[in-house]
Amino acid sequence: MSHTLPLFLAHAPTTVTPALPRPFTPVPMAYQTAPDGQLFRAGQGALPAGCVLMVGGVAPASPAGLDWFCRQVLAECQAQQATGVLANWAETADGFALAQRLAGVLRESSLSFIVPEAFAEASSETQVLVSSQLSGGTLRGRIREALERYGGRVVLALECSPWDLMLPCPDGQGAALTLPELRERFARHRCRAWFSENFYCQYATYREAERLHLILYDNAASVQAKLTLAEELGLAGVLVCWEEVMGFQPPVW
Repeated sequence: MSHTLPLFLAHAPTTVTPALPRPFTPVPMAYQTAPDGQLFRAGQGALPAGCVLMVGGVAPASPAGLDWFCRQVLAECQAQQATGVLANWAETADGFALAQRLAGVLRESSLSFIVPEAFAEASSETQVLVSSQLSGGTLRGRIREALERYGGRVVLALECSPWDLMLPCPDGQGAALTLPELRERFARHRCRAWFSENFYCQYATYREAERLHLILYDNAASVQAKLTLAEELGLAGVLVCWEEVMGFQPPVW
């Protein structure tokens, strides 16, 4: 695979920025917003120059809180030599209003802005995160639909944590698993793993209490397959959480 696909690598602020054999943009998960608009940061050391700041938390409801938050974010971008912001706050009406306000502030300063799909309409100039996690359909079809709707703004967010879903699962909601829990289920139910050409991930099934369960999870090969698909379809980038893939063997990269 060529290295033309932009890679955004999210990581804990205390994690040493990994050295990878391909270019990437660090996305330290270091910031939280409070309901009054105050911006909090985890850690004190300098962040990698050229990074994108991920901001979580709860959006302020008052106009004064919105303005104060935006000023703080802009100041942090300048102090950390960041190139943009990734919105990870709660997907509420206040969160949408905050995305709208911040989009204008960042645009005026020539900084990028990546938002979840719930905030896609906040600005026509933001990049839009589309999750790789599915419970139906196909990932290729899901991405094509997003491209038709958002054009070249689509960034694929790789969801690499294991999930256990009871079938049928019309709402797509399942239980997140830790890696030890994933291994325990495989051992207890003697699961056999397969690669899903629809979901671009590994899967297995088992029965418990007369219910059929579907396990979805990733490994190095399935992550590489998603990266290849994203590059083939010409996406604006891919977001990967380092803590979710750092233990994959062989290494993803």
